[in-house]
Amino acid sequence: MGRLYNLLTVCFFALVFITCKKDESDLDSPQIKIYSPLSYQMFSVYDSIKVNGIVSDNIKVTSFSVSLRDENNIIVGEKISKQPNLSQYSFSEKLVLSDKYLTSGIYTLKISASDGVNQTNEYVEIHINEMPKERLGLFLFSNVGNMTQLTKLDNNLVATSFANSTGDFIGGGVNSNNQQVVVSGGISGDLQAFDATTAALNWSVQNSSSGLQYFTSLYIHDKNVYSGFYQNNINGFNQVGGQSFLATSLINFFPKLLYIHENQYFASIQQEKLTGENRIVIYYMTGLLKNNAVINGEVKAIYSISANELAFFINQSNVGMLMIYNFNSNSLYQNIVLNPDTIHCVTEVSKGVFLVVQNNEINKVDLNNYTQGLFLSGVNTSLIKYDKISNEVVVVTGTTLNFYDYNTKLLKNSFTHNSVVSTFDFWYNK
Repeated sequence: MGRLYNLLTVCFFALVFITCKKDESDLDSPQIKIYSPLSYQMFSVYDSIKVNGIVSDNIKVTSFSVSLRDENNIIVGEKISKQPNLSQYSFSEKLVLSDKYLTSGIYTLKISASDGVNQTNEYVEIHINEMPKERLGLFLFSNVGNMTQLTKLDNNLVATSFANSTGDFIGGGVNSNNQQVVVSGGISGDLQAFDATTAALNWSVQNSSSGLQYFTSLYIHDKNVYSGFYQNNINGFNQVGGQSFLATSLINFFPKLLYIHENQYFASIQQEKLTGENRIVIYYMTGLLKNNAVINGEVKAIYSISANELAFFINQSNVGMLMIYNFNSNSLYQNIVLNPDTIHCVTEVSKGVFLVVQNNEINKVDLNNYTQGLFLSGVNTSLIKYDKISNEVVVVTGTTLNFYDYNTKLLKNSFTHNSVVSTFDFWYNK
């Protein structure tokens, strides 16, 4: 038994020695020669990058890969991997820039080759131009009794019936990132997401109400849809309806308004179910509660104005006010006094610049220089939105949409719908 043990021990160490000797003897790394692309060659989204060259090794190339990486060395798009098992391998690969959300800038192609022992990496920096953002049209939402009609309006103002959603209505919008049109009921209507092109129902969340409010708010941000529930939850849903976010409301409160601040904090306005008290409730993006503070009045809109501050447009006893919330101090202050009229709606033009509808007037408020002034008069509306792609201000009055040039304030176009427009949203290619 002892002799057998000694023999096995000798064989084991001999095998280890031979293996190590073999590894130590292969000191030559694979060689990579790249013919294309050229350094800093220009490409655009949806282009194909032709990656051509030769890789060789004194023994054989066991693996070869091509990947595109962003400035943080994160792989974007598809990674190409091959196992040539040849001493010389001529590669001709095609890397398609299929991600329409790639931003303009310098990206790095990483070409790697290994012989099983040694690895060689070569890098080529290229420039990618992002796909321009374009407006494809608008979607109109009209609630008529127990049915919400969804209408697609192209850029030539040609309307097409899109879909119907059964039940009541609390909100609707377009998730251009996912190319989905979203509509939400409250007491009876479901939360539904339709394909923006085909009108096919992509996913839905059933309204399980028994006569009480079920969905209380709707918010669309990036690739997610967020919904407030009367029974204390805020849920996020991804493009297939899977849960992407979860936060719990304050006890006996429900979420009325939702907003994401620079992808860092999740802000909400929550109302106490019995007393009607409103609170600003801030969460981390993990859903963990950060802070909350009392806010008096009805909040009409929330916008980010700096890394640490939010702007709240509020009506207190029918008097419009603008309050600033500071994340660090968890407190509110007033830095500009608005006209003392009820705020009907607000739209953001750029960071810190807003159009505010009060008393049949649209006023421009600029928090960057603490100024405000008349933008348009004689406008009776409770629905206004700014489109930065066309530089248009769209004003809805009943069944009519008026399109104004932001710079000249001149009326460019009008469209009259067949029913009152409850809300609308712009549809973009991304």
